[in-house]
Amino acid sequence: MDNRICIEIPSFTDAETGRAVTELEHFLTAAGCVVTDKAPQTVRFAGRESADGGYRIVSDGRTATICAADGYGRLYGAYALLEKSVGFRVYAADEIALSPWQGLPVIDITETPSFPLRMYNCADVYYDKTLQYRMRMRTEIWAGPGSWFHTTFGYLPPETYAAAHPSWYGGLDEKGKTAQLCYSTLLRDPEAYDAFFAAVVKVLEKHPDKPNLSVTHEDNIGWCD
Repeated sequence: MDNRICIEIPSFTDAETGRAVTELEHFLTAAGCVVTDKAPQTVRFAGRESADGGYRIVSDGRTATICAADGYGRLYGAYALLEKSVGFRVYAADEIALSPWQGLPVIDITETPSFPLRMYNCADVYYDKTLQYRMRMRTEIWAGPGSWFHTTFGYLPPETYAAAHPSWYGGLDEKGKTAQLCYSTLLRDPEAYDAFFAAVVKVLEKHPDKPNLSVTHEDNIGWCD
């Protein structure tokens, strides 16, 4: 079987489409392909109207076209084509399965993510952007006072409020520091409620483009009384 394949460089200039091209080149080469300018098989990109991150792949076994309305759709389409052609599977940053190249598949598939926000609450994924892409995570659409997890102290910092309002917080961690914000206090103490939601409004004003707001507990063991 001829293992030569051409990846036509798309006119789209976003970072995700650029990554789609480099990921195709990398994993097709790893599976035994020779990526070249002229070949009997071709992968190309095209636009389409679709939901965020959605794509359609049409392949007759010689030419595969990845159609998507945005860079994420083109990237996810590239991963899907790798899955169909060389068994691409991601289990961890250093555990990626590939099968030997058997040629482009004959397929016509359309897929759209069911949820726009997809994440693992795991530091390995949070600090590894490449792994986020490969596992189709979309953590950047969170808004929060800092990161997208362990955010409650970002809204009501203990160093600002704990001395005057000890009941807003619960327990001590292993280092003797305030451990958690008491969610129940927000419901029964109007002052805490107002202070918390004033902080929320500031975050929303700072990130008007973010469709999701993160309110998550701290990574400690203390509990409210």
